[in-house]
Amino acid sequence: MPRDPTQTVTELPEETPWPADLAAELVAVYKALADATRLRLVGLLVERPRHVDELAAALGVSAPTVSHHLFRLKAADLVRTERDGPFVYYSLNLQRLHGLSNRLLPSVALPKDERGRTLATFFDGDRLLRLPSSQRRRHWVLEAVAARFQAGKTYREREVNTLLRPIYDDVASLRRALVDHGLLQRDEDRYRLAGGVKEDARDG
Repeated sequence: MPRDPTQTVTELPEETPWPADLAAELVAVYKALADATRLRLVGLLVERPRHVDELAAALGVSAPTVSHHLFRLKAADLVRTERDGPFVYYSLNLQRLHGLSNRLLPSVALPKDERGRTLATFFDGDRLLRLPSSQRRRHWVLEAVAARFQAGKTYREREVNTLLRPIYDDVASLRRALVDHGLLQRDEDRYRLAGGVKEDARDG
């Protein structure tokens, strides 16, 4: 008798070619994702990290409902949290997802180091989604931004703004952060790339 396609899969067939531990991980992930609201949450978190109120507004549901579903996703280790001021931001656990991908598709090259994962989380292509609250992660992100400047070249402030605007909407905050982290040197309205900044830092 054919299986009812609406039934939730709780077990994998005994003949699965995967190791038992991987099969158990996949079952946990599939069970966590077997809900339309949680799938929509994952879709939103693919774009960028978000806090509960933001997710609730985007989905048109209550904040407690979002918190419940995030709890289920976190229990499956699919999301991570990071506090930034009064908000707790949720993001996809890329390390977990990449780990499963590597085990299922070993030939796919994915970032394995913490710095590479940080850049993958906070950048969407060339766009910076937001600045991390962690100072170490923030410095990695800012190094990637600073790598867009040419060593030895002096930039007027308007040129810096023109270069940063396609990367991040809050140009003034990003420019100030680059100076505060010692990646750009400022002399009145002139800026230069600080010594020791690698121009290939964006690639991780």
